[in-house]
Amino acid sequence: MEVTLRFLTCFSMLLCLIASLSSASSETVNTRKYTQERPLSADDRKDVRLERVQQTTNKTESLPGEKRHSANESKSKLKQKPSSGNSRERVSGVTPFSQDAMTSYLSRKREWEDPSFDVSCFVCELTVGTIQKLLSNSTNWDIIEEEVVKICILFKVEDARVCRMVVKQFQEEVHYVFGHLVLSPSELCGTVLGTSCSTPYNPGEMWNVTLPTTPKPTPQPPTPPKPKSPTLRFLQITDMHLDFLYKAGSVIDCGEPVCCRDNDVTPSLRSGKVYGQGAGRFGDYQSCDAPLSMVLTMFKHLSTVSDQFDYVIFTGDIPAHDVWNQSRTDQLEHIYTLDHLLSTYLPDKPVYYCLGNHESAPVNSYPPPGIPGHSMDWMYGALAEVYMKWLPQSALDRVLRCGSYSYSPYPGFRIISVNSNYCNRGN
Repeated sequence: MEVTLRFLTCFSMLLCLIASLSSASSETVNTRKYTQERPLSADDRKDVRLERVQQTTNKTESLPGEKRHSANESKSKLKQKPSSGNSRERVSGVTPFSQDAMTSYLSRKREWEDPSFDVSCFVCELTVGTIQKLLSNSTNWDIIEEEVVKICILFKVEDARVCRMVVKQFQEEVHYVFGHLVLSPSELCGTVLGTSCSTPYNPGEMWNVTLPTTPKPTPQPPTPPKPKSPTLRFLQITDMHLDFLYKAGSVIDCGEPVCCRDNDVTPSLRSGKVYGQGAGRFGDYQSCDAPLSMVLTMFKHLSTVSDQFDYVIFTGDIPAHDVWNQSRTDQLEHIYTLDHLLSTYLPDKPVYYCLGNHESAPVNSYPPPGIPGHSMDWMYGALAEVYMKWLPQSALDRVLRCGSYSYSPYPGFRIISVNSNYCNRGN
């Protein structure tokens, strides 16, 4: 969790609208328009679920799942150097982003050494101001993207691979928001990073509520249930962060927000540094997410104690934290895999879900209905398909609209699932 918050906070400094930190090849996934993607068919989902669970049950060391980046691809990407300022197109009257950043950095280097200096605000306002300047000069978005990558690498927000991919991942959303932005750099950074950076003007911050003159009623203490009244027990599962690319023996401190993956080299291949023991078979306490082998073991155990609870609540965050390299197909694959595990090992237990910020792609992205080109139908439709086993049509209608629902499974008891991502500052 700390690694994810660090990564997302750093990216907020660069793009400001995307906080927090989560298939096909990277180039294919990240360059296609989201509106062209389609959910997996029913047969495809069945094949994916069965293949993943079967291969893990057979104790294969390398977890199933399509490799989005091999180790060789990863190393070759890290060796690539961004093109120099002289080798790309320059826009008349516009100073390159990375040059502005270096100039500002050198001029304020002494301030950086002061513990009271807020580096986050500096990078945030620099990034937002320069992007706004470039857009006002009708600069090609590819050039802006290139400069953002350079500044990400320059300030060591993340390594080169993550910088390139995370900018590509969020470019469509950031481009849309900047095209409709009416805030200054300081106002926007204060909105995202908090009042320690800046206090943005909010015309609706102060408001009055006229209270009725009716006297306040006397509080009545709640009536406790009668002895031997019916009781219910539930199982809560949350923040699974299932990583299909987890690999036993891989590097546990790879220098990226998520490690222990089969697109990282093994410790023995990292010359010049002692990495110690690689990732364990069932997970690791370092910067690693949960392998399918561990999740499968958990569900096998739960099936043996299922008489101890009546229903299940899953409170979000199924995918891994690799938010720089996710697609909608990846996210749906995680949702359908969890549904398959629950149906297989706890077939008679009702399951009630709520959404986490990592279910969407990009992470934190939950546009409200009506935003052109940014519909959430791809996710809400899949969720309704999963939820329909336990929810009536009236509840599914709300799921399809906003990912929330209300349902009373037992007399006198109601479950309210709120998609609170609409209130996330990173949204």
